[in-house]
Amino acid sequence: MTSEVVENLAYLSKYLDQSRARVSELEKELTNVRRESTNPSTTNQILQLEADKAKLQYELEGLQDELKDARQKHKDECLLGEALQAKCTELAGMAAKALRERLEGEEALEEMRKKANETQGVQGTYAELQAATDGLVAASTERYALLKTKYKQIKEDKTSLRGSLAEQDAQINCLKEKVSQIKAEYEAAIPGMVTAGTISGLIFSYITQYCSPL
Repeated sequence: MTSEVVENLAYLSKYLDQSRARVSELEKELTNVRRESTNPSTTNQILQLEADKAKLQYELEGLQDELKDARQKHKDECLLGEALQAKCTELAGMAAKALRERLEGEEALEEMRKKANETQGVQGTYAELQAATDGLVAASTERYALLKTKYKQIKEDKTSLRGSLAEQDAQINCLKEKVSQIKAEYEAAIPGMVTAGTISGLIFSYITQYCSPL
């Protein structure tokens, strides 16, 4: 899912970058068309196309801002995911350490019980050792329970992050569809003057002339 989001962002960035590269050449062609045109109808068509271009350019600028925000959000979420993964690894190590301490405490308790059984007149000492060891085991158990709670919270955070990335992927796909739709609408509005390829590229270049790559 994360890979698909990155691919969508790369596709849109490349799409806008290629369009921007054509702006300079196509602006010259439009200047030539204006110079050579003496037909009022053609002049009116050019003016109408410029008005349409301004409207669509505004929409594309908004799309570009959304894409930049989406890319930054995706980057932030990836960093958060890495941080959560590192935290999970750290907590797993702490949990393993707590478990080892608990086992060591139980082994120490068993060893002290054996020594107490072998030694006469050490009931008081045994009671003290028993209390100290029980305290160690209790502390270790409490620490282990706390680590389990923290680990559960980290897992919930990761689940939430996956949901957020899925939503981000849907937003990127929607933005890609908007870009294609705007291009199609603009090309459909062009009358059949000069050549279809020249005018199509000319108008689309004006749509993207202020759109810089992500």
